[in-house]
Amino acid sequence: MVQATKLKPWRGYPSANCVHGMRVHINMAAPDSTRGQVALVPGKLYHLGTLPPGAFVLQGSKHVMTAFGAGITIDVGTETVPNGFMTSAGIAPNAIGFGSQIIGALMGFVATETPVYVKLVGATAVGEADLVLPFYINKD
Repeated sequence: MVQATKLKPWRGYPSANCVHGMRVHINMAAPDSTRGQVALVPGKLYHLGTLPPGAFVLQGSKHVMTAFGAGITIDVGTETVPNGFMTSAGIAPNAIGFGSQIIGALMGFVATETPVYVKLVGATAVGEADLVLPFYINKD
């Protein structure tokens, strides 16, 4: 058995080698802020969180509990690429159900600190969904 000559230092949260995630619970009819729910403003970016440099973005998941109005789109991405991590086609906000493996063009390695946003387009007073974007960071 080969033993390491030097112990790795304590990394602690958020500097652990593990999967982290960003989550948003959208509730357009009656958001409860005490439970972390938000109502998105149509056309306005909602800051979900920020990816650290070197993060590896994994496939997203969604659970639509109440369908959104017809013609509504919801994307997760950056300011310049609004659907870079989760596309509205993958989220399918007009269909109730759970889905995973939602991907966008920016999936994988992220070299720089990257703010992540959710954007709803279209007017609606109904709709409820959870969106989760997992990512891995390596802090050796």
